[in-house]
Amino acid sequence: MENNLGHQSAAIVDPPIPFPADGQPGHMVLFYRHDDYLLDALSEFIGNALRSGDPAVVVATQEHRDDLADRLYRRGIDVGELLQNEVYIELDAAETLKEFMVDGMPDAERFKSTVGSLLERTRKIARNGKPVTIYGEMVALLWKDGMESAALCLEEYWNGLGETNPISLCCGYPLKSFPGMNNGDSFRRVCAKHAVVIPAEGFSLLGGMDERLRSVACLQQESQALETEAQLRRGEAIYRNLVESVQEYAIFALNSQGLISTWNAGAARILGFEEAEILGRHFSCFFTEEDILSGKPEWELQAARSQGRFEVEGWRLRKDGWKFYTTMVLTALRDEAGAFIGYAVGAQDITEQTIGREPLGEIRENILESEKSLRQFSLLVMRRQEEERRRVGEDLLDSLGQYLSVLNMKLDSMRTFAEERESKGNEEMAQCLNLVEESIKEVRAISYLLYPPLLEEVGLRPTIPWYLEGFTKRSGIKTSFKISPDFRRISNDASVAIFRVLQEALSNVQKHSGSTTADIQLLTRNNCVLLIISDAGKGIPSELFTPGNGGPSRLGMGLRGMSERLRCLGGRLEITSSGKGATITATIPLACCSPVAMSA
Repeated sequence: MENNLGHQSAAIVDPPIPFPADGQPGHMVLFYRHDDYLLDALSEFIGNALRSGDPAVVVATQEHRDDLADRLYRRGIDVGELLQNEVYIELDAAETLKEFMVDGMPDAERFKSTVGSLLERTRKIARNGKPVTIYGEMVALLWKDGMESAALCLEEYWNGLGETNPISLCCGYPLKSFPGMNNGDSFRRVCAKHAVVIPAEGFSLLGGMDERLRSVACLQQESQALETEAQLRRGEAIYRNLVESVQEYAIFALNSQGLISTWNAGAARILGFEEAEILGRHFSCFFTEEDILSGKPEWELQAARSQGRFEVEGWRLRKDGWKFYTTMVLTALRDEAGAFIGYAVGAQDITEQTIGREPLGEIRENILESEKSLRQFSLLVMRRQEEERRRVGEDLLDSLGQYLSVLNMKLDSMRTFAEERESKGNEEMAQCLNLVEESIKEVRAISYLLYPPLLEEVGLRPTIPWYLEGFTKRSGIKTSFKISPDFRRISNDASVAIFRVLQEALSNVQKHSGSTTADIQLLTRNNCVLLIISDAGKGIPSELFTPGNGGPSRLGMGLRGMSERLRCLGGRLEITSSGKGATITATIPLACCSPVAMSA
C-alpha cells in the first residue's frame, strides 16, 4: 500500500549508514540520539580506514574516544600499536578548540596551523593520495554551549580545508542539541554546511507513519538542496579561478563599507599590492590626497550604489605612490532579497593609451631618475642630521656635563664645610646640590635621546627597552614590548629610522591620545621589518585623518618627516585610528635593511 507521497510503508526502516565509498572524500554530518548508535557507526567508519592501512583522526570527548577504542579492539584492530605509529591519532575536542578559538570564534589562521599541520603529517601515510579519515565533534561542543555561529564558522573552515586537502570528514551532532527542530532552522543551517546528511537512528520510534514520512521528505529536500549548493560551489570555484587568473584587469570586491574583500592577480600586477596586505583596507587607498579631502572616493561609491553601475576615468595611485590613468567600473551587488551587500570593481591601466606610448616612457624614466636622485639627497640630508645630533649630544655631555659635574663637586665640598660650622646655608646648599644632580641627569638624557649610543653599538633589540623604561618614568604611560625571536640586527640607517618613528609616535601618545598604555611590537614578517605602536586613547580627529588611506594626511610635520624617512628606505608609514585608539605601523623591506643595500 502506498501513501499520498508515493512511499511504501514497509520500506521505512532504520537505514544503513551511507558512508562514502572507499577513497572518496566528503564532508558528512551524522545525527544521533544514542551514543551506541554513534559509536557503532564510527567503529565502521574509522575501522574501514585503519584496516586498509590508511590514517584516521578522532577529535572527540574522552568518553567517546575510550568507547570507540574498545569497539575497534573488538573488531580486531590493535589501537595501541596504531597510536604509537601515528596511523591512528586521538585528540581531545575541548583542548583542540582552545588552540584556535579567539574571543568566542574560531580563528582562520590558527585553525590552519593547528589542523593543517596535523593533516600534513597524516597525509604522508595515506596510500595513493587517498583522503584522510576524520571524525570530529568540536562543532557539537560549540553548538551545545549555544555558540551556533562559531560552530557554523568552524564547519566552513573545514570545507575550505577540504578544497585543498583530500579528507573524508564526519561531524557528529546529538539530536538533543536541536530542541527546536520542529521549525527546522537550526537543523537546516547545519545540513547546509555538509555534502552528505546521515539521518539519526530510530525512524521507527517516531510517533506515526505521517511523522516518519515527513522526516524522510525533509531529508530528501535537504539532500536536493545540498546537491544544488554543491553545484553552485563548483560553479563559484570555476568563476573564482577564472577571475584570479586574469592579468590584464584588476578585479576585486568591496563590502558595503567600501573595504576590500577579494583581490585577483591582475589587481596585484596593476596596483602593486599583494592580497595579504590589501584585504580589509578602504577603497580610498588608491586615491590622491586631494581626491580624498574632496570626498571623491565616497562619492563614487554612492553613485555606484544609487545607479547600480558607475564608470569613471581618472588618476589613481599604486602602492609605490606612482600615478596611473585608469578606467574603472563599479557595480553594486545585492542579495536575493535585494539588500545591498557591496561592490564589484573592475579596472584597467590605460595610461599609455591616453598619453601616448613613446613620450610616456621618456617621461616616466626622467621622473623615476629625478625621484631616485631626490631620495638619495633626502637620505644624505637625514644622515647628516643624525651625525649633527650625535655631535651636539656628545658636545653637550662633554662640555656642559663636565661643568655641571665640577660644580657638583664644588658644592659638595661647600656643604661639608657648612656642616662643620653648622652654617644656616646648609639647607640651601643641599637644595643646590639636588638641582645640579637633576641637571646632570637631564643633560645625560637629552644627549642620549639626541643620538642613543646603544643604537649604533648594539642595535634596536636592547635600545628600545632602554628607551621605553625612560619614557615610562617621564610620562607615567605604561608600555609593553614584543620582538620577533628571529629578529636580527639591521643597518644603522634603518635602525635610526625605526627609532625615530618610535620617538615621534610615543611623543604623540603622550601629548594627544590621553592613553595610559602603549604597546610596541618589532617584528619580521613577509620579508619586512615592522614597528607597530598601538595606544588605547581617543584616536586621531576625523578632520586630520582619513580612514583607510594609510598615510599621514593632514597630520603634523613630525609624522610627515617619519613617513618621508621611511620612503627613502623603500618603506612606508601607515596609520589607522578609531574611537578606541590609534595604531602606527612602520614597514621597511628586509632587502633595504642590509648594510650593503643602504650604502648603495
